[in-house]
Amino acid sequence: INDETKINIPTITKKKKNNWISSSTLEIAKKRREAKANGNRQVITKLNADFQRAARKDKEKQVMQECEKVEEYNKKGMTRDLFKKIKYFRGQFIPRNGTLTDQNGKHLINGDAIKNKWKQYTEELYKKEINGTGNLELDNYELEPDILESEVKFAIETLANGKAPGHD
Repeated sequence: INDETKINIPTITKKKKNNWISSSTLEIAKKRREAKANGNRQVITKLNADFQRAARKDKEKQVMQECEKVEEYNKKGMTRDLFKKIKYFRGQFIPRNGTLTDQNGKHLINGDAIKNKWKQYTEELYKKEINGTGNLELDNYELEPDILESEVKFAIETLANGKAPGHD
């Protein structure tokens, strides 16, 4: 039965996840997997560095090809394809999952609990201890005199008709 299933049912081959990874980089990854199975630490670290270097080069090469396509679309006036590529580069918006946590580190999901957390937070911000060192002494500050009516009249008279003060 096993022989017949192998013959009649095709096996599913794994496709590489990123189409920009070259076959030589995949060979390095295969060697790295074998080294991990053998447990040889020195070979693993060397192959890991080689794989990362090769993958980085492949990715850079792919990005450069995509940029050349974008420039070509721009030169030819193919705006639809141009904006499709730009949208592809930009990626999809992924909202941040910024949840609030209470003092115990538990995530707050309930609306009332979130309101109470914000209430506590603002109360802590505005809570101040009153002591003698924090008070300002107003005697050291000189207050500016009030603006006189004559000063305002002089400023209005010196303006040109229909013009606002300052540069355009």
